[in-house]
Amino acid sequence: MGSIAGHFYIKIIIEKIFSLDLDQYRHLSKLKYVLNTTGPRLLTNLYNILTEEEKKDIYIIPTKYVTPFTVKQARLFVNGYRGEELKKCLKEAYAVHYFLGTWLADEEEDL
Repeated sequence: MGSIAGHFYIKIIIEKIFSLDLDQYRHLSKLKYVLNTTGPRLLTNLYNILTEEEKKDIYIIPTKYVTPFTVKQARLFVNGYRGEELKKCLKEAYAVHYFLGTWLADEEEDL
């Protein structure tokens, strides 16, 4: 994420995060807890309640530039597969999300 200073959407996100009643999410798995309280589900839900006029002031980067792989494709790539399908996905990519979830795996090992 990137933003100009003082952008209204970032303000909405920050205010929402600090006003959440986290007890209502405690029954969720760690993954769902994070997705709903600070992750993409929270951001998507907040975006979806914006007016069409407000949405015009937000640029959502097309996935082909930052998340060109599906979860399945990312797993293949991480495991060394380099087929033409994956090479095509990378043609216009500036970044790649590998969906590794290392923050989740590391904590589960500590349990």
